[in-house]
Amino acid sequence: MNLSKMNPSWIIWIMTFGTFGILSTELGFIGILPQVANFFSVSIDQAGLFLSCFSLIIAVGSLFIPIVVSKYNRRHLFILVLGVMTLFCFIGGLMTNFYLALLCRIIPAFFYPAYVSLTFTVAGELVPSNEAPKAVSKLVIGVSAGSIFGVPLSTIFANYGGYPWAMFFFGFLNLVSLIVTILFFPNIEGNSDVSLKDQLRHVGSGVFILSCIGVIAFAAGFNTYYSYASAFLQGICGIIGSNLSLILFIYGIMSIPGSWLAGRLLIKYPLRTVILCPLLICVNLAIFYFVHDSWSLMYIFMATFGVLEGIFNNIIQFWIFSSIPEAPEFANGVFMSMLNIGITIGTFIGGLIIVDVGMSAIIFGAIMILIISMIFFIIRSQLYPDHT
Repeated sequence: MNLSKMNPSWIIWIMTFGTFGILSTELGFIGILPQVANFFSVSIDQAGLFLSCFSLIIAVGSLFIPIVVSKYNRRHLFILVLGVMTLFCFIGGLMTNFYLALLCRIIPAFFYPAYVSLTFTVAGELVPSNEAPKAVSKLVIGVSAGSIFGVPLSTIFANYGGYPWAMFFFGFLNLVSLIVTILFFPNIEGNSDVSLKDQLRHVGSGVFILSCIGVIAFAAGFNTYYSYASAFLQGICGIIGSNLSLILFIYGIMSIPGSWLAGRLLIKYPLRTVILCPLLICVNLAIFYFVHDSWSLMYIFMATFGVLEGIFNNIIQFWIFSSIPEAPEFANGVFMSMLNIGITIGTFIGGLIIVDVGMSAIIFGAIMILIISMIFFIIRSQLYPDHT
């Protein structure tokens, strides 16, 4: 089908809804790690494997899976991925063995890059190149919606019925996304001209390497705290039950204007936006450490953190894509890979800090890593100004 005859906005919003369903399956575990640990009688850092293993597989698979499957019809491919995600969410909810349940997380993770990475490529193809950040920001709203509804609602279901109910909730979201895709997503042929060799020739460039290191550090610093935000709010701040769901909902809802704002800022002030975001997150975390005893101030903190999270997701995609714009499939795969490597490292570091030092220390660990990311952002901007 000729892309020029389609309604780009309609197609992008369908993909946004699908991204929401899949991202909820990943991000939703941030809100239920304590319930996972309780259900399977494991420690909180072992429960973190449900998040880190999922992210690690995505990190590896995103480097080549989007290129390998880019030649296939996008509609058929998206239906397959959403079907696999739906099936294993429901099967996983029936598991009572920790390792079998973990396996039900690992298998669909291999399919994840085939959907999420290619949606960014499709969105970029549907609009003029100078409008790409705005189109991408709509897809990132799907990521934000995963936080808005996925995290707090999964927490509600987990509080009510434990880990199985949260998994059934993830399965329902993916099922709805699957039905919407079957009914409304048009046939879009793949790109048979994409060559893995041609895409990989950009790997050795200095701007690409610096971008990857900076993005990994940025994502790792952010997720050193965020992966354990639910446990932090419960254990340190004493926020539990419906109050926890509410504060996570506020966080998520504020990431939507953050994504909208990022799409515009990255067009007008790309460099300043990229460099200032990790600095603002550091300031926000530092303030939170000293006011976490005040519930009212915590709501303000989480709302601000939500806005910054929306900007954060857009920056990571923009920073990788701007380093190799001539290889969009590979760039968007690398974006997902670097993001999930960062999530894996951040979750791992956060778990080590909690076990060895204590829960409250994860804020300082996050700030240190975020400062490192900012240094790499500045170095790239100085050495390769044409890429910003």
